[in-house]
Amino acid sequence: MENIKKRNLIYAFSIIFIVILLDQTLKIWVKTHMLLGESSYLHWNWPIKWFQLTFVENNGMAFGMQLPGIYGKIILSSLRLVIISLMIFYIFKYSNRKVPKVVLISFALITAGALGNLIDSMFYGLIFSNSPFYYPGVVEHPATFVSFGHGYAGFLKGKVVDMFYFPLFKIHFPQN
Repeated sequence: MENIKKRNLIYAFSIIFIVILLDQTLKIWVKTHMLLGESSYLHWNWPIKWFQLTFVENNGMAFGMQLPGIYGKIILSSLRLVIISLMIFYIFKYSNRKVPKVVLISFALITAGALGNLIDSMFYGLIFSNSPFYYPGVVEHPATFVSFGHGYAGFLKGKVVDMFYFPLFKIHFPQN
């Protein structure tokens, strides 16, 4: 039983580590090589262009939703910490059982996603200059690293970098 637990824990935490490493590497590359709103299709030789990188910064959570003010950022970061703690608790709880790998993978991916967004919100405002918007024909330079504490925002006030865009279909919602 102890062997199963050890193997499952190594498996889950390896996934978390690899996903965070890849996530942060790609986010830093996007932040330092692209302008806000800039898109790039990946050059795969497929007839349907279904995947592209589009640089978006998010002040809050999914779909741009946010809680107001600095207290909103603190509450959101606290929620991320609660989610991370719960996922780690469940990884440990289910690691000593013979559970389907998809359960551990799911918990590991949720944990890595929450950790990655927490890292962005905690540190990106401290270590990066502000990201300019992309305007066709206007020459701008992407964000750069700055001295720690001299970035565009303070601790917990950084923006989360989002970049995966899957334009499979178009929907337009009515404006208010």
